[in-house]
Amino acid sequence: MGLVLGGLGTRLELSYERLDELQLAVTTVLDTLAADGEVTVDAAFDERELVIRIGPCEAPAATSVVAGHVLEQLADASRVATDDDRDWVELTFARAGVR
Repeated sequence: MGLVLGGLGTRLELSYERLDELQLAVTTVLDTLAADGEVTVDAAFDERELVIRIGPCEAPAATSVVAGHVLEQLADASRVATDDDRDWVELTFARAGVR
């Protein structure tokens, strides 16, 4: 997972510190949600930002992860997104200089 996230972060010109924050944020969510079963990690990016979606998961688990203060310090934005009645944790990281 680290190599994939590092590659995506490099494309957005994230600093080493931001790459570490990206990896720590995703690991934090995975450690919490994967305890309940299998989860999927999706990534999408454009010239402005990288959005990582992790799920699907139960609403209480997603909400508790996003409500944690750790993600507020690591990601530019975190939220619970609903897709086909399934909840996903969504983390957003802005391109260097866009934050």
